[in-house]
Amino acid sequence: MEIYIDRTHTISGYHGDVTIEFYNEDNNNVQLVFNAWELLKDLPAIFRMASQAHQGEIEWQKSQYRKLAEEIKEEFKRPVGRPPKE
Repeated sequence: MEIYIDRTHTISGYHGDVTIEFYNEDNNNVQLVFNAWELLKDLPAIFRMASQAHQGEIEWQKSQYRKLAEEIKEEFKRPVGRPPKE
């Protein structure tokens, strides 16, 4: 069975388990419960796969942050206050 998870609404941890909750296509609440230790062991692989799957998005986000940093830098170069009277 394949389940597509667009987004989660709750992630919680309790007594060695991690629970991820989301709504399925029929708007029913679904809980996935993982053994916390097994999830931690898989975390490096999950991170690598997710990063590779969205590498283009990640690069776009980085470029947006670089542009924002440049805009902020330029903003701080501008004089503050009213222009001097002539």
